[in-house]
This record gives sequence, C-alpha cells and structure tokens, in this order.
Amino acid sequence: MEQSKIVRYIQSLSRKEQEKFHQYVISPCFNQHAKTIQLLECILHKPRLLEDRKKLFGHLHPGELFEEQRLHNLFSSLKKLYVKFLSYQQLEANEPLQQLFALEQLSYLGNEELLLNRSQQLEKLLNNKPTRNIQDSFVGYRLNYLLSNTGEEDLDEETIGQQKRMIGYLNHFFLAEQLKLSCSLMAYTMVSNSEYDFSFLEFTLGYIHQHPELLEQNRLIHLYYNILMSQRDGDNPLYYLNLKMLLADQLKGFEQEERANLYAAAYNFCIAKINKGENEYRLELFEWYKEGLKYNLLLTNDTISEWQYKNITTLGCVLKEFNWTEQFIEEYRDKLPEDKRENAYNYNLANLYFHKNMFNEVKDALKDVQFTDPKYYINANLLLLRSYYALRDTEALLYLIEAFRIFVIRNRKIPTEQKRGYTNFLRFAKKLVMLKHHDFTYAREDLSKKIMQLRSQIEKTENLFNRYWLLEECH
Repeated sequence: MEQSKIVRYIQSLSRKEQEKFHQYVISPCFNQHAKTIQLLECILHKPRLLEDRKKLFGHLHPGELFEEQRLHNLFSSLKKLYVKFLSYQQLEANEPLQQLFALEQLSYLGNEELLLNRSQQLEKLLNNKPTRNIQDSFVGYRLNYLLSNTGEEDLDEETIGQQKRMIGYLNHFFLAEQLKLSCSLMAYTMVSNSEYDFSFLEFTLGYIHQHPELLEQNRLIHLYYNILMSQRDGDNPLYYLNLKMLLADQLKGFEQEERANLYAAAYNFCIAKINKGENEYRLELFEWYKEGLKYNLLLTNDTISEWQYKNITTLGCVLKEFNWTEQFIEEYRDKLPEDKRENAYNYNLANLYFHKNMFNEVKDALKDVQFTDPKYYINANLLLLRSYYALRDTEALLYLIEAFRIFVIRNRKIPTEQKRGYTNFLRFAKKLVMLKHHDFTYAREDLSKKIMQLRSQIEKTENLFNRYWLLEECH
C-alpha cells in the first residue's frame, strides 16, 4: 500500500515538478543511494515495470533472489526523499525564511560577525516588502530575538531597541494569526449552525480598538479585522465595504495563498447574506467569483474543486448569465479532478440546460452522471424531478419521488437533519404534483384554496430543502 502511494504522489506531479524532484534525488547533497535513483527513474520512465514486483526487483537487482523487504526499503527511502523535497520546495519559495534559518545556524555556530552582517540584509528585505504576510512577522520576531542574544549580557540601548521590535513583531504575528483563525472558525460555526465560545476575542478586539494605529501599521490585521467584524455584525455593511476597498487597493501585495484566503472571506460574507434571503448579494458574489477566476484564486495546483465548479455554475444560471456560464463550464472542465471530471461536467451541463428550460436535454446529460457520491444522486435527482415537473410527466415524476424518498431514508451517510429536510421536500413536491397535474379535477376556487393551504404549510415548515422552488410553484 505504501509503495503504491509514493508512486501515485510522484506521478501526480507536473512534468516540471517531476524533473525538479529527479534533480533533487540525483544530487549527492541529498541522496547518495544509487538504487533509489534507479527506482525513481523506473517510476518516471518505465511505469510498466511497477506492475510486477518481481520484475521490478530483478531490474533493480539483476541476478539476485527476490526479497520483498529490500524492495519495501527502497520505496520507503524514496518516500522520505519526497517529503524532504516538498519541504525544500517550500523553503526555496520563501526567501525571508531561508535567511532566518541561516541566521539560526550562524547563532548556533557562534559566528556573530557574519550573523550581524546577514541580519541587516534580512531586515532590509522585510522592510522593503510592500505587504508582510503573517509569517514575515514571525521571522521579524525571531530575527530580533537572535540579535538581542548576541554580544554582552548586560542590557544596553541597542538591545532594548531589539527587544521592543521583537515584541512589536510578536504582537503583530499574534493578532493577525488570531484574527485569521477566528474568521475561519466563525465562518464554520455560521455554516454548520454550531456554537463556540469566542469570549477570548473581546480582549483582542478591545486592544485593537484602544490602538487603532495597528490597523494602519499591518494590512493583514486591518483586513482580517474587517472580515471578523463583518461576520459578527452582518447587518452593518461598513466592514464588508472596507474589506472590498482594501482588497481592491492592496491585493497585489499578498502572496497567492493569502489572496485566496481573503477572497474566500468575501465569498462567505455574500453567501451568508444570500442564505438570509438578501438576493442582491448574488451579483456581488458573482463578481467576486469572476475576480477569483481571473487571478487563479479558485485553483489549487491548477485544479478547481468540483463543488466550487457547481456553485459558480449555479450562481451564473440563477443570474441568467448563460453565455458566460457555458463558457466557464467548458473552459474549466479539464481543471476538475480527473476522477470527478465527467460527473461534475455532465451534472453542471444539465444544470445549465435546466435553467434554460431545455428539459429533455437535462435528462440526456444526467444519463452520464454516475451516482458514486450521495451528493450527486441528490443533486441530479432534484434537477430531474423539476424537469419532469416542467414536462408534466406525472408517472415518471411520482416514481422518482418514491425512489428518492427510499434512497434518503436508507442512506446512512446522510445526517438525520438533512434527511428530514429532503423528506419534507419530497412530501410537499408530491402534494404539489397531485394538485397541479390534476388541476382539471378541481373547481378553480377549490384548487386556489388548496394551493394556498399548501403554501402556508411550506412556509411554516422549518427544515425544508428547495423551499424557494416549492413556493414559486404555489401560485
């Protein structure tokens, strides 16, 4: 199992990354074991050898008897190199951290002269960065910690200055990190409808309110403060508007990961508003998504999440941005995870067809969706149900409602509260079908009265999926 994992990890790297890893493994600085190099070259250039472990062993150890443990040791050695390579890649991309680690080693070696010389370069690098990320504040703290522990033990003016800067950096690191984590945790509690004791935040926010200059000194503190306040006081649009203005003005100064986190906060704010029925935020969210796509903030390793793909498609359809949405579906198809690609593509194509009232095309597209995930079964059948309803295919619709109900009840992966929401929807959907598709059996006044009664029941039911569609049809 472990051997197949490392093969999968290496094969999932881009060609450029595979070549970098190969250069890393063949470098005598990092590896001097020839058989490990040969194993990597088999993975990269002779993958068919991996299908037969004895043939692979014979290729690596010609003329020797097969030993499972020796092969296992080679794979284990390669896996350790892979993990070290990842840390090396991360360090290579972070110059302040590189310089800090060098200074840490100089301090350990007692080379004070070179430490003082190189520390000036790191300090200059930090001061010249247009925007510091949270890690830069930690680097600044460690830099001044090292400097304050060189030279004489007696405190002098210079050492006191270093310790003051050290506390300043540490304070900025703590505040930014605490605000960032609190934003993430608060977003989770809002989505999951759970609770968490945020009382510790009152001390932090109180300190910031007493020292408003912190918001000007550190842009990340300023940004995450506005995100947090927009979450806590969603009825006050000021914090969201501040966030929007700050991101428009300062986005280029941040690294890609930080940009993505900040944009995610803007998405979440708009989504929370939409969930409360403030549909004017749909257009806001749509614009944020378009900006996120423009700057590749919705991609991780050049891959878009299947659920993010669905959310953007659905939003585009609701806003009737059909041309843009169709272009998005096609353009980002190949950026979906390979094992999810066809399901996600066909489902979202069906979603587009549904919103364009192309109901027969919805059925055709959904034929290619494999129900390997309960979410796909549920989402696809919700689309199919509404398509049958629009086509007035009562027989197929009633059969689907019953099959859907049984699936929800029996599926152990669906939480109890969600099951109740789906079964309530199916119960009301069936009543709606029996009224609307058999309207000829009722007098007009009786039909109108029954539909109004159904609408009232729908409005009073708390746990109910697709409420908006049911209410739209109760007219």
